[in-house]
Amino acid sequence: KERFLKSSKFDVMCSNKALIFFECGFKGCLAQFRANSYSEEEHPDSFLNFVRALEDMSEKEKRRTRTPQEMMLQPLDPDQS
Repeated sequence: KERFLKSSKFDVMCSNKALIFFECGFKGCLAQFRANSYSEEEHPDSFLNFVRALEDMSEKEKRRTRTPQEMMLQPLDPDQS
């Protein structure tokens, strides 16, 4: 059991569960915005449009993007370029 908890397979399983949890929570937030007559035309927020947010990222930000597994294993170095 202890060996499994330290394995990369366990890390991947935890990361996948965390991503699913985040996705469900994010979709719930979007549903609440829409249910309360939130108008994207009146209040454009790139965080509501994942594709647009990625397109708007600078090249430096894109290079700093890491996988969930990398985030769990190593904290972000602010001096990293």
